[in-house]
Amino acid sequence: PFLRLTTRFRIPWVIFSDGEDEAIKAVNIALKKIGEPEMAQNPQCVFLPDGQYFEEYLTEDDTLEVLQEMIAIFSIESGNVTCRKGKKGIIKCWKRKSKEDVLSELKNRKTAYGARIATAFMKLPEEKRFPVKLTDLFKLVYQAEEKNIWKDNNNES
Repeated sequence: PFLRLTTRFRIPWVIFSDGEDEAIKAVNIALKKIGEPEMAQNPQCVFLPDGQYFEEYLTEDDTLEVLQEMIAIFSIESGNVTCRKGKKGIIKCWKRKSKEDVLSELKNRKTAYGARIATAFMKLPEEKRFPVKLTDLFKLVYQAEEKNIWKDNNNES
């Protein structure tokens, strides 16, 4: 329904989607309803590669350590502690957890981690701070703004 509304009100839109088959299928159905090309051919769409979902995309070998630490600190702050060994013990406990454990925690508490992930990624080397597909999304929005697409569409009667 959101795409139909944005189209009817001439509000520019972009889509950032998981790459799982079901997600792509659902987006393609919505695009078809408004007469747009499928995601793979649509310049307004960015989707994650290799069938990945967002948390999986962010959890790579070189980001795992900062995510483990972020989850440990959140666990301490929220009182949601599975390792009862003091702050340092909780951090050590999470640093031993697997990638699958991290993915499970991120997926189970999606809304709790959004801003925390951004802050945690600032600890990474500069070339790793901004995942490629997020950069693609921000470039797409920036290009739309540069071309005055947002302004032009919103000023029409």
